[in-house]
Order: sequence, then structure tokens, then C-alpha cells
Amino acid sequence: MTEVSSERTRKRRYVPQKTQGVSLTPLKSLLLQRVAEYGIISLPQLARLAGITPKGARRHLRELFDGGLVEVVAVARLALAPSVSASDPGLLYGSAPNLYRLKSTGKRLLIHHDLLDEAHIRIAPDYGPKNSLFLAHELAIRDVRVWLELAAKKEPEQELMDWREGGEAFLPLEAGDKPRCVRPDAWFVYGVGTNRLVGLVEVDRSTERGGRQWGRKVEDYRTLYGSELLEKTIGFKSARLLVFAPDVKRRDALTRLLEENAPATVTSKVWLTTQATTEGSDLTASVWRKPNVPGLHSMLNPGQT
Repeated sequence: MTEVSSERTRKRRYVPQKTQGVSLTPLKSLLLQRVAEYGIISLPQLARLAGITPKGARRHLRELFDGGLVEVVAVARLALAPSVSASDPGLLYGSAPNLYRLKSTGKRLLIHHDLLDEAHIRIAPDYGPKNSLFLAHELAIRDVRVWLELAAKKEPEQELMDWREGGEAFLPLEAGDKPRCVRPDAWFVYGVGTNRLVGLVEVDRSTERGGRQWGRKVEDYRTLYGSELLEKTIGFKSARLLVFAPDVKRRDALTRLLEENAPATVTSKVWLTTQATTEGSDLTASVWRKPNVPGLHSMLNPGQT
């Protein structure tokens, strides 16, 4: 009897196998919808949202991939590495965790079966060698959204009511066809009972030396918070500025930078934490720093509604 080598039987990671179609179970439907809503999303993020193991998520997503509904984005490990690990030579080898984006066939299926309306479907751009380094920042923004969704899932009276990112999150500071804008990475409205927590999201990856970029941001946020523009654009008079840094050292450095250079109208709105905060699902953890305020703070008080 002739043996078939494991190399020949192993599925190729970026090449779909021919299939007769996909049995769209509730779990596969959920995973497909999450890919559509996020635009591009990693395997670990999808597993967390679905409440299953990465191995189980990979198996179901493989069927969606073979069925031509999603595609796997090929990127090197270096593209998704934390900036503090960029000098590790081991990052030159191997691939990153699977990243998924929706294909047009998947979009048509979701719309045809009334699983998701077109307004909630994001088709991510093509990623290749020239722009894959932006992916780490994009996925870090999505980590914030996953964190909020999982936190809301735990509490019956909490809900992520609105989420905007990219160009949808830009807030104009002046009139005109090409107005000057504040450009947070995202903003959201989070319901806590009858209350609303509005947050502007800045994901800092510590890729720029010095404070020039943050100097521009401070000036833009000073203009935003010193006017009625926030209420005109978002519909709320107040919003916290949530900053996610790669580590404690960077968080504390940004806190000092803001204390020394930002006016009270800005620093009174700023909350800073590390990206590790998004690995959980607890909005009551005391992991936030506030400029000019000693200690660590929680975004929500335990039991708050």
C-alpha cells in the first residue's frame, strides 16, 4: 500500500480547496458576520468574540475560506509585532496569526439571507508588502472594540451602542470641503443603564520619537473641547479621550507629556492605559492613569448602571 505523505494531505494555508458549498451553521454565520462588521480581523479576536478556542474558530473559518466567502491575508510576523519587540530577529521568520477579510461572495450571501445589512458591512482594502505594517495599528484598534463588546456581553444593562473608526471617526473643526479635523482612531457610545459613556480612542504604538505628533493632537483636542463642536458632530457635550499605550513605560511617558504641555481643558478628559487592558473584559479595573491625578482609576465603578 502506498503511503500518502502528510505534506500532500495538509491543507495549504492561503489556497482554498474545492468544495461543494458551505453549510452555514449558526456559529459559521456568526463568524462571517463578525468578519464583515470588522473589515479585517484576526483569528484570536474572532475566537474571543465567538467564545470558542482559536483551534475551533480556525476550523470553522477554514470552511468559510474554502467556500469562497472570506480570504486569509498573508503577512509576516514582523508586521504585527509590538513596536517594543521590533528588534527581535526571530520576527523575520514565519507568519502572523491568520487575518480574515470578507469577499464579495460573502457580502452577497449575508445581504441575500438578511443576516446583515450593507450599512454594517466593511470591505477592508487589499494589504500587501507596501502597507502591511499598518495592520498592527488597525488590529490594536479592533482590540478596543472587542474589549468593549465582551464587557457589554457580561452585563445585561450595558451595550456598545455605536462604534466609528477610520474616516468615519473624524470630527471636523471647521467648515469647508476639506475641513481641518480631529482624527481619533475611533469613537464610541457605550450604554450603562440609562447613562452614556462616550469615548474618543487613540491607540499609540510608540513608533514616533519625541512629542511632535502628540503636540498636534493636543492642539486639535484643545480646539474640540473648547467649543461646541463635539456636541454638533457626535451629539454629546462630553467625551473622554481614552489613550491605549503599548506598555506602562509609554503610558507614563505620555502622561507626563500631557501634564507638561496640555491645557486643563484637555487633561481633564484624558484617561491612559496599556494595550494589555483590552485582553480582558472588565471596565471596572483600576488600570487607568489621569494626568495630574495620583493613583490608578477605574473607568466604571463596580455595580454602576
